[in-house]
Amino acid sequence: MSTIVSDNQLLKNVDKQVLKATDTLISYFNETGINLDIASYRGIGKTIYKTNRYILEQMRDNGKSIPHVALIKFAHQFKIDFNYFYTENAPFEISPEIIGLSSNNTQEIN
Repeated sequence: MSTIVSDNQLLKNVDKQVLKATDTLISYFNETGINLDIASYRGIGKTIYKTNRYILEQMRDNGKSIPHVALIKFAHQFKIDFNYFYTENAPFEISPEIIGLSSNNTQEIN
């Protein structure tokens, strides 16, 4: 029984990290004017999960969990190390590949 509880908590932590990364990306895009076409929950949702552009809003508002395919696409699209999703206090780094900066300008966000 304790395995089920810990599995559920793991999923909640992954979802929390996804939403934290989403909020950070949206803020960064809005502040810099980069990728404004996807600088919203719906914009990022459509990018990572074309069958349900509202997935991130549903996670935030209704407690839905991110589908595995969407998690993979989220990590791939935004160049996020998978360890970030499974480590609650891991810093989030915005990859220069998604913001058009040189590799010397990677930004770490706690």
